[in-house]
Amino acid sequence: MRWILVLALLLGHSGLATAAQPEVATVGLYLAYVPELDLKSNSYVADFYLWFIWKGNIDPTQTFEFTNLIAPVELSKVPAYTDAGGNAKPEIMPDGRSYQVYHVQGRFWHPFPTINFPFDEQDVVLSIEDSKHTVSEVVYQIDLKGTTLSPALSIPGWKLGKVVPVTTVKRFPTNFGYSTGSELDQYSHVDFTVHVIRPRVGMFFKVVLPISLIMLITFGALFCKPDDIDARLCLTITALISAVALQYTTTTELPPAGYLLLIDKIFLLSFATILFTTFVSIFSNRLAGEGNHSGAHRLDRWGLIVLPIGFFGGALLFTFTS
Repeated sequence: MRWILVLALLLGHSGLATAAQPEVATVGLYLAYVPELDLKSNSYVADFYLWFIWKGNIDPTQTFEFTNLIAPVELSKVPAYTDAGGNAKPEIMPDGRSYQVYHVQGRFWHPFPTINFPFDEQDVVLSIEDSKHTVSEVVYQIDLKGTTLSPALSIPGWKLGKVVPVTTVKRFPTNFGYSTGSELDQYSHVDFTVHVIRPRVGMFFKVVLPISLIMLITFGALFCKPDDIDARLCLTITALISAVALQYTTTTELPPAGYLLLIDKIFLLSFATILFTTFVSIFSNRLAGEGNHSGAHRLDRWGLIVLPIGFFGGALLFTFTS
């Protein structure tokens, strides 16, 4: 009789342990298009296919949500498998697991730090999470073989990396008003991330080369005769106006930031260099007016050495230390 009781207890514990195991939902994503990426609003439009494969009593397709979705009312989420009434109904696979695919289109959000612009790198992220079942009930795992990007996918102005899925447990510092249970603040979460990089050669010719040419024109003022102050000031003032206009056109599509971007530092350095070139031109003209032509030429030569080294050296230092 005692052995029967022990065996019953062991079977009972085994059944409890099995029941405590969470169901596993396999998740995969195929990113087809990103027709819009807006740094100013930290948002992007994505067109992709999302699928779930699972086996158990819990249907994860009924409770998943996009945690970085901006406009839920604009979200299009069309299931591939439906019943006669058009409602989502999973397909039963030969091995008994359930399978469902959604064609999703929507606008999503992710912060775009632009501190290293124009050589910044960003992440396009699509995040999903179970909104009802905790990790004690459902956990996500990634379909690594199926998750990928469309070969036709391209984002103008960016180089694309691979899609990198990461599963985590999302912990909330609240129980959302529901006091039963000890794990209600932990939910299975997946981030599908595509790393994008600006083409450095293209940004060099588009942004860095123009400001460099403006500065070379500025230094041309020191080649003018010290007596010709009008020509010198004409060059430096024109260079200053051009630099301000270039800064405006370069940063107009960037979001407002409370910190200095890499390009801001380069433009501030250019403004300071133009200012010092103007001062050198004025002092050189003054020395020439006093008859000290050798001193004026010597000041111009030092200016032609120190100012270009200061600007281009400082710009390189900002670039490689940012």
